[in-house]
Amino acid sequence: MSHNANVINTVEPDTTGNYTIATNEFIFAGRGLSQDYSTSPSVNSWTSGRRLHFYDTNILNNISGATINSTSNWVNYVTLPAGRYKMSAYFSAIFSASGSFEYTWRYLASTYIGNDAIIGAQVNSTLDGARIATASVDITSSQSFEVIMFSQSNTTLPHSQGNVPAEESWMWIERLY
Repeated sequence: MSHNANVINTVEPDTTGNYTIATNEFIFAGRGLSQDYSTSPSVNSWTSGRRLHFYDTNILNNISGATINSTSNWVNYVTLPAGRYKMSAYFSAIFSASGSFEYTWRYLASTYIGNDAIIGAQVNSTLDGARIATASVDITSSQSFEVIMFSQSNTTLPHSQGNVPAEESWMWIERLY
């Protein structure tokens, strides 16, 4: 008869049978809750560099030292402590006609980083891109990041987007080790 012979992902139990399994540190906002985008801090026009907002009444944040700047449950930007991170975001919008909407991550009010994401009916071989904006960073001091729109055509104005951005948009940031 063996004692504590069960192994989970190469982790063995201690002498009392308990497992210690490390969990990833992450931030997640955007659980599909209904909220009109007109209640976000967005303004009534889409201009290049306009910050996008992500809605969540219970933002998950277990990255030690990270803070989330939000207004009325709409995420504005996140501040991360030194470390390596993988960031992903998806933003959903309503169009008034066939159009496109491009967005990306950037250092707060500064340099664009990662890949450009694009959504809309005009996405084809000439406007090729991912639907999810991703970025990887290795920062040596605390830095803030936001998701911004930089190009659009035929996108319904922000105050007329209804619940779609809140219900379908999300952001995920994971600390890498």
